[in-house]
Amino acid sequence: CNTPINKCDNNQCKSGSTCVALTSGYRCECRAGYSGTYCNTRINNCDNNQCTSGSTCVALTSGYRCECNTGYNGIYCNTPINKCDNNQCKSGSTCVALTSGYRCECNTGYSGIYCNTRINNCDNNQCKSDSTCVALTSGYRCECNAGYIGIYCSNRINNCDNNQCKSGSTCVALTSGYRCECNTGYSGTYCNTRINNCDINQCTSGSTCVSLTSGYRCECNTGYSGTYCNTRINNCDNNQCKSGRTCVSLTSGYRCDCEVGYSGRNCEIKVKTNNCENHKCSLGSTCVALSTGYRCQCNAGYSGTYCNTRINNCDNNQCTSGSTCVALTSGYRCECNTGYSGTYCNTRINNCDNNQCKSGSTCVALTSGYRCECNTGYSGTYCNTRINNCDNNQCKSGSTCVSLTSGYRCECTAGYSGTYCNTQINNCDNNQCKSGSTCVALTSGYRCRCNAGYSGLYCNTRINNCDNNQCASGSTCVNLSVGYRCECNAGYSGTYCTTPINPCDNNRCDSGSTCVALTSGYRCQCNTGYSGLYCNTRINNCDNNQCASGSTCVTLSVGYRCECNAGYSGTYCTTLINPCDNNRCDSGSTCVALTSGYRCQCNTGYSGTYCNTRINNCDNNQCASGSTCVNLSVGYRCVCVSGFYGTTCENAGQACSPNPCVNGCNCVASCMHEGGYYCLDPTMQFTGRNCNNPVPRLECRYDRIVLTLESGFLQDFDKMEGDSYLYASQSFDDNQRLTECRHV
Repeated sequence: CNTPINKCDNNQCKSGSTCVALTSGYRCECRAGYSGTYCNTRINNCDNNQCTSGSTCVALTSGYRCECNTGYNGIYCNTPINKCDNNQCKSGSTCVALTSGYRCECNTGYSGIYCNTRINNCDNNQCKSDSTCVALTSGYRCECNAGYIGIYCSNRINNCDNNQCKSGSTCVALTSGYRCECNTGYSGTYCNTRINNCDINQCTSGSTCVSLTSGYRCECNTGYSGTYCNTRINNCDNNQCKSGRTCVSLTSGYRCDCEVGYSGRNCEIKVKTNNCENHKCSLGSTCVALSTGYRCQCNAGYSGTYCNTRINNCDNNQCTSGSTCVALTSGYRCECNTGYSGTYCNTRINNCDNNQCKSGSTCVALTSGYRCECNTGYSGTYCNTRINNCDNNQCKSGSTCVSLTSGYRCECTAGYSGTYCNTQINNCDNNQCKSGSTCVALTSGYRCRCNAGYSGLYCNTRINNCDNNQCASGSTCVNLSVGYRCECNAGYSGTYCTTPINPCDNNRCDSGSTCVALTSGYRCQCNTGYSGLYCNTRINNCDNNQCASGSTCVTLSVGYRCECNAGYSGTYCTTLINPCDNNRCDSGSTCVALTSGYRCQCNTGYSGTYCNTRINNCDNNQCASGSTCVNLSVGYRCVCVSGFYGTTCENAGQACSPNPCVNGCNCVASCMHEGGYYCLDPTMQFTGRNCNNPVPRLECRYDRIVLTLESGFLQDFDKMEGDSYLYASQSFDDNQRLTECRHV
């Protein structure tokens, strides 16, 4: 009678439900979608469903799902779909939801299904004179080239209007500004400078320059001729001097120098006397007898009847241009004024050679240096400074000033016009807004602000607010000036008639359970883990639990969980945990399992949590006399230098004197052995540091071989480290004797 009865044997649980044995009888735990004592009743989750808007209820294993008609979504299909959600309307256009799909209302300047095509208002533009068309949001603007104005740049600017050309000069209009073509005798930007053609003249020999309308004329002094009066007239040409007499050309006429014995104008008279006797010629001059009297022929630099007058060679000099004549012993020299050069200072120096005038300016040579006459729009000594006519401009309304050769021009921003862009353009003039809508002027173009009930670009479309209405449950849509109203059928309420009159209002369902409205009253649909009329009774899933090893049962919404004590694991805590599995113990140490975790038991010579630290016994060693400490598993050993011995090499002298070896053994000095020596038994009867341990004895008995070891041998051999082993194998001779190892 020690076999327990399983109450679930021959149970009647159906539909794949689970039988749970109880103290008295059993209980069927139903799968989702079934109910009843034996779980044989199929639950129809669509009973009393809340699907709206004509949607279809689909019963699921757990709960139900509403399949919505076109135009609705949501858990209960009570949310109308806004066709404009996730629309593709671009460029700031307005999405208008339709019964099927949506429509994009484009802003000015855009077209296409999604308003993503920019309208190019420059197509078929009327801009003239190679001007540039600039497309605007509404319409376009023509940017004129220099020399043109007007909306379409069709008007040629006459830059000669109000020109400043003087002296009867002709104004020639240019693309930018104008140019004055001067009449003969005038120069300068505006032809207001009278040209003196005698500046830089070539008149010589003291002649006078007379300025003419075109060029100049030289008026020669007596004795000179030629265009520039640089030809000396020779009055001796065709002279009448006789008898080979010498003709001397004078400023006016000529003179014949007669030989001795002749006189007369042309030396045509023969005389008989020497008139040079008692002459008065002085300063080494030569007397020339004449028919009547005599003549003194003067040396260079002298003149006068008797050659006693010093000649001034600057008389009748040919220095010009106001230069100064400097008389020399022979001839003279002309010292030129500034701006002139040459023998007679008749060459005008052109100071404009190698001038630095810029920007197409005109160089005007002066007596000293030169002057640059700047073209319009430039200033400065060399006309290299561009005049910015936009300084102190009067352009308004954020317009841009454009400096011109003469003056400036204001480029207006959208919405402004006029010379200075100070006139506001009203784009609402001649607007097409309808139905009493309000025109709103924009920077470019205008927009119609529609009254309630109207739409469209010009507000000429009457809105039917019942299009795409959200009235549900067969309610009637009533169009209003602003929006619409849903008239609900009996049994529904709410803005869109989507709310049935719900008996679940103010229900007493507890613990997060769901209230299910019935034709009469309601029912509480409990969440897993709860039961009762109002789902306020907590089901304890730990009844009849299988938790083992003293573990604790924790009830869950579905089933339960076992919380294991230390050292156990598994669903029901039935698996014993070995903490030494995958332990980290090192250096051959032993893992010791604890109630919680494990401990590493270290071998001699190691320490640390995981026995991975080697102990250095030479720390704080007492090795003396320069000896070397050798670390051992247990303790250390001192290796003495020559001349020292002892455990710590503390003794000076020979390690073998006196002989420390006993039992007749020989002492052998060695720096590699402890104390500086080792003992050697010639009979091989003793061993050990001082030959004080008998060697092991081997006895062959009838049934075994016995190896006898002295305790002193073991201690000396092991060096107190406890890690030495002596292996003896069994003998397999005919007598089947064993090997036995013993120590005394």
